Amino acid sequence: MNFFSRMSAECLIMLCIAIPAVADPEVSSSHYDHTEELQTLIDFVHHEEFDSALKIAGKFTQIYPSSPVGYFYEAAIYDTILGDYRDRRFEVPFNVAVNRAIDLSNKLLEQATANGEPADPWTYFYLGGALGFRGLYKFLNNDYFGAFYDGLAAVNHLKKCQEQDSQLYDIYYGLGCFYYWTSAKSRMLWFLPFVSDKRQMGIEQLITAVRKGLYTGVEAQYALLRVYNNEKMYDNTLVFAQTLLEKFPRDIFCLNEMSYAYRQMQQWDNVIQTEQKIIDRCMAIELHCFERIAQSSLFKAEAFVKLKDPVSLKTEHAFVTAERNRRAEAGEQITIQADRYINQIEKLVKRNR
Repeated sequence: MNFFSRMSAECLIMLCIAIPAVADPEVSSSHYDHTEELQTLIDFVHHEEFDSALKIAGKFTQIYPSSPVGYFYEAAIYDTILGDYRDRRFEVPFNVAVNRAIDLSNKLLEQATANGEPADPWTYFYLGGALGFRGLYKFLNNDYFGAFYDGLAAVNHLKKCQEQDSQLYDIYYGLGCFYYWTSAKSRMLWFLPFVSDKRQMGIEQLITAVRKGLYTGVEAQYALLRVYNNEKMYDNTLVFAQTLLEKFPRDIFCLNEMSYAYRQMQQWDNVIQTEQKIIDRCMAIELHCFERIAQSSLFKAEAFVKLKDPVSLKTEHAFVTAERNRRAEAGEQITIQADRYINQIEKLVKRNR
């Protein structure tokens, strides 16, 4: 999920919580098994078949209206669309779903307290996850204190989940992301009194999630891509990303991380090829994702400059300008950030004639 800048994306991972299992308070006080359907939903998301994934999530909201489960999955799917493709039309349904998941989770905790019963550990999991998603959204909208408040609350609920069920290894995805990135970005988080270097612990927790997590193993591998890039372990990034792409060839998150690694390694031909794959994917999906296309065109343009190829640079500028106009005429709202990317490409063209 690489939104507005490298710094933003690193902080997002710290707040992200993955998809856990289903808890059904109307059927049982513990885990109600929908493993097959959930795995199908997760596969749909990674294959970027979002409509199919949303249908399964919608089924849960209908069957279990007092449970956060369906709303949580809806929020997770919308979050993926926003992160990978930046289609801002999904911001409203995301906020509706994530707030509904938080409200229903809190109600379940209140009911358990009122009845003098321990809360289901999965309720803490859902609440922590939903707060993580909301914190991510707040961060991207410059509400930094609100973001970290939700992020810290999310981790506290995951810890409560851990206290009640130490074998629920999926929680190590969220905890591992939090501990790694709060340590890696400690300068930015100077106002948090407990920040210390727990990067290695975070990495170990992510590896635990990969090995033992019921639903978060793949998510933890994605998280490790960003960790390896941050640690300048670019060969590890490329190996992990290629392995994931063999399973989910249409998932552009891996391509994002591969491109970043190639740029740091100054492998400009690979940058161009990888960003073109992202553009091709964006052109093939029916989403308003021009901002993502424009960013990929900028990365390609910068690579053409490094390769001293002004002809390809000019061709790229012509493509992205024409695509902008085509999409605007078709009714897509062109973001300010997208136009900034185009302006940067135009400046490169002028300087490299």
